[in-house]
Amino acid sequence: MPFIRQYQATDLNEVVHIFNETAAPDLRAGGEIILDLACHIWCRPYLMLRPETCFVLDDDHGRAVGYILAALDTRAYVQSYKEVYIPHLISEGYLEPGVGEPSDWDTNLPSALKKIMHTPEGALHREAPDLIDSYPGHLHIDVLAPYQRHGWGRRLIERILEIAKRFQTPGIHLIMAASNQEAKIFYPKVGFSRFPQILDNGESGEEGRDKTTIWFVKSL
Repeated sequence: MPFIRQYQATDLNEVVHIFNETAAPDLRAGGEIILDLACHIWCRPYLMLRPETCFVLDDDHGRAVGYILAALDTRAYVQSYKEVYIPHLISEGYLEPGVGEPSDWDTNLPSALKKIMHTPEGALHREAPDLIDSYPGHLHIDVLAPYQRHGWGRRLIERILEIAKRFQTPGIHLIMAASNQEAKIFYPKVGFSRFPQILDNGESGEEGRDKTTIWFVKSL
């Protein structure tokens, strides 16, 4: 029977595979280069900087088939990212876009991802200060399709929430693609609600929506 355990360095390739298999359609459509850039933003840094709050779903044969990656203090995580992870990126050849290079998501996705990769301050969402003040932790969760709808997503989230409560984290947030209909149904079922602000100047008329993303939060 599958079970949840701490992430180990030997899980890296399987965790990257899970990220690639469950990535948003526009990232998957971009192929290996785009997926690799995205993975270096929303997956790999947690494994390097916060392995103590990274857990995998083991298929009972040692293979990771799902994961949850979390940072209980987003401000501290961003600082670690700047001090440790960006030098690592540069050493691996993942450089910032060139001066004047267009970095619009729709027209130059590789450059857009490189810009995000080198500006971790975006995770602080200063346009909505109450997000980090009230919900300073954040998480990413992905599970391979054959293991979805069996309660494992809920259990992975419960594991992180237990740890967050132990460390007196007052709240957790996550940001998901607005096009992901299944996730929009799932997160309220595990106790998350939309961030109670309209974030796109009223364009959508929806709380917690910022153009192509939806922000979910949970107080602890």
